[in-house]
Amino acid sequence: MITTPFLLTTLLLAITMSTTNAAFHHVFTGTGAIEVQLIAAKLAIRSGDTVSLVGPSDASHIKSCRALMYGTKAAKEPFDNTNDDKSAPLPPLAFVTEGEDIAKALAIADYVHLVCDDKALGDGMVGSILER
Repeated sequence: MITTPFLLTTLLLAITMSTTNAAFHHVFTGTGAIEVQLIAAKLAIRSGDTVSLVGPSDASHIKSCRALMYGTKAAKEPFDNTNDDKSAPLPPLAFVTEGEDIAKALAIADYVHLVCDDKALGDGMVGSILER
């Protein structure tokens, strides 16, 4: 069998990628339709990534989002969004509502998705997101 540097590199990458956790962290925010954000979040989670959704701290909003993503039965189950154990892996989906939680999500984000429809994000909001 003839080996080339390309073949060896390809084999090494294939072995490395299959044995490591290659998940990315996405943060979704914006004035756009929450349904669009949830569809994109669900696709990211299905591919093994983690997601933070920035939104209001209203419990009914979080319940509604969970119902849209997972069904009404899952939305009725208790949901613990806190993670005090810093060594524990991130949950696939986190709802971030407070300034400190949003800053933490942005600090670890690999991708930030700004979802807008007719209403644009304010310059201050975009500036503070990009500073992170």
